[in-house]
Amino acid sequence: MRKFFPVLFIGSLSILFAEIYSGASKAWFFDPFGWLVTFPLYTAHVVFFLYISVAWKKCRIWHLYLFGILFALYESWITKVLWCGYFDQTGPGFGTLAGLAMPETLILVFFWHPVMSFLVPVLVFEGLTGVTIFEHEPVLRKTRGRMTLLGIFSGLMGAFVANGNGLNPVSVSLSFLGTLLIVVLFLVLSRGKDLQVFFFPRKWFFVLCIYLVGLYTLTFFFLLPERIPHSPVPYFSVLGLYAIVLGLLFAAKGGEQVRFVKLNSTHFSHVEFVIFTLTTFSAALLFCFLGIITRAVLLLHYLSLCFLGPGLFCLAAVLVWRERG
Repeated sequence: MRKFFPVLFIGSLSILFAEIYSGASKAWFFDPFGWLVTFPLYTAHVVFFLYISVAWKKCRIWHLYLFGILFALYESWITKVLWCGYFDQTGPGFGTLAGLAMPETLILVFFWHPVMSFLVPVLVFEGLTGVTIFEHEPVLRKTRGRMTLLGIFSGLMGAFVANGNGLNPVSVSLSFLGTLLIVVLFLVLSRGKDLQVFFFPRKWFFVLCIYLVGLYTLTFFFLLPERIPHSPVPYFSVLGLYAIVLGLLFAAKGGEQVRFVKLNSTHFSHVEFVIFTLTTFSAALLFCFLGIITRAVLLLHYLSLCFLGPGLFCLAAVLVWRERG
């Protein structure tokens, strides 16, 4: 049973950075849908793509980013957000391009899910458990520049948290601290375990695949069925994204074996996790009282992600090309 707690731990990290930091979910842990659908959805996707990256021995940061894009495409088949826009909107923010909602696709597919739902939870998991994949070790080294950038980014994320909770400090506190408590609980229960626990037998990966097939099938037809596209264009666009990313992953150069190393005081750890999460929480509380300033920061940050995401994808493609040379 103890080997299952790290799975729940990394799933809770994905929920924290993907749902709470975006303001998409409030007190999800009080909602049965949160435990029955949202939490298993994030947990299953993180474990699924992490297992494949390890099995293929393609664990470099840009490899994980590309796997994260595949993760993000659930927003088409399950939530239909990539086709119809966010739930609380009447349609895509800027219209559609080749059947895909803009800017939702630019942000969710190329930044939010690859980075916040997958890459960040994996790196934070490594930092908190003290063991990392060899290729990730340089990224986890503490530097003044990284501390500054992460501090600024953590502060700006507070605007998303505040906005998603209706600028209500009580709702912010309940959602953020409640999720953080769940993360800490699973961290404690996972004590002594690290990323190597995800080298589980293939039979469990097969079970995971069956779960995901069932999840995708049921939610496609029964979750917001009115959002299902009637034109073939949106489907071909999503399948095209799958093809491009899978092509890059197949072209990427894998390692001979997956090596793990222990972290030390020069790397990010529990201390920095506490610092950055409290920075986001404190900023979120502050943004609750800044009104129009909060909206302005939110808009600028939101629009910047429209460019940052595609930029990261281009960088990942270049890095894959270079490693083949």
